[in-house]
Amino acid sequence: MTEIKTPRDSTIRRLFALSMNRCAFPSCTNAIIDSSTNNNIILGEVCHICAQNPGGLRYNAQQTSEERHSFENLILLCKNHHKVIDAKENLHKYTVEYLTCIKADHEENARKAEIEVSALSDSLVAELQKTMESQLRTTVYMDFHGAQLKAGGEGGSHGGAGGEGGIINIVGVTPAGFHEPIDVHGREGQVPGGGGGGGGLATYRGRPADVDDLENGLQISAIFLANAIQVQGLFSVLGGGWAYYEVPSLPYNLQLNLLCVVETGTIPINTLLRIDYSVKDAEGHTALVSHYDLPISQTTAQIRRWSVPLFLSLKINCIGIWRIMVSSGSLPLASHDIEFRLVG
Repeated sequence: MTEIKTPRDSTIRRLFALSMNRCAFPSCTNAIIDSSTNNNIILGEVCHICAQNPGGLRYNAQQTSEERHSFENLILLCKNHHKVIDAKENLHKYTVEYLTCIKADHEENARKAEIEVSALSDSLVAELQKTMESQLRTTVYMDFHGAQLKAGGEGGSHGGAGGEGGIINIVGVTPAGFHEPIDVHGREGQVPGGGGGGGGLATYRGRPADVDDLENGLQISAIFLANAIQVQGLFSVLGGGWAYYEVPSLPYNLQLNLLCVVETGTIPINTLLRIDYSVKDAEGHTALVSHYDLPISQTTAQIRRWSVPLFLSLKINCIGIWRIMVSSGSLPLASHDIEFRLVG
C-alpha cells in the first residue's frame, strides 16, 4: 500500500464542512478562516490527535499512514489551542480519548445546528495543508541547567583575525530569572599577532502570551489616554479620559500617552511578557505598530497588577475615530477608541 504523507484533499474538505468555521476546543469561538475581507486568511490549523511523527505527543506506531492522516485522527483548532494540546506538560489532560470526544461533540453540534460553511477552494485546501508543515519538525526540549553560554568571539592565531561576537536572545524570562552564566567577552589572540575576538551580547525579549496565561489570570483591567503619565508604584495621570482630541491642522504630529493596567494572575515570577500595541486610523490603515516587554517581578500585593505606560507617536492625517489595540502575540487583550477633530 502506498504511504501518504498528508491528508487527502477530500478529508480536509470534510473536516472543514463539519467545523462551523470554528476551533473545536470547547467554548472557543476563534475562526478557522477569516472571510471578513476579500482575501480569505487561514487562522486555524489542521491538527493530528495521534501525532504524525515518532516522538510526537500521542504517537501511535500501530497506525498506518492512511489512519494517521484520516478524518478520524484530525481536528481543526486555532493556533493557541493547538499549542495547548501539544504542550508536553499537558499530555495527562489532552489524551487521545479526550480529543476524540471534543471532536465528536463539535461535529455533532455542527450537524444539529445545520450550519453550512462555504466549500473550500483548491487554494484554501492547500493553505490548510501547509499548516501541518511546522508539525513535521521534531520538537526539541532543551534544559540549560548547569550550562555556560558563550557569545564572545575566540582569538585568532598566527596573524588571523579573531572571531566576531555573537548574540544570544533569551525569550520569555527576565535576567533575574535566568541563572546560568553567560560569557560575552571576546578572547585575546591565541598567539602574538593574532587578533582578539569580538565581544558578544545577550538580550532578553518578552514572549507572547498564550491561552494558559489567560486561564492564569492575564487581563488588562483598565486602559485610558492621558495628557501625562507618571508611574512610581501607584500611577498618576493628568487630564485622562477625554471624549475627543482636537488637532489644529492636518497632518499633525502628536504624542499620546496610554496607560494600561495589566493583571498577571498566577503567571510565574520572572516571566518576561511581550505586550503588543498598534493603532489604526479612521480609514482602517495601520498608523503604528510597537511592543513593550513587561517583567513580572516579585510583589507583596495580593493582586499582581502592573501599570504599563505606552507612548504613541502618531501622525494624524485624517479625522474620525481611531482605534488603539493592545494584544500579546495573537491574543487580543483590550482596545480603546479616540475621535480626532479639527479645531473649530
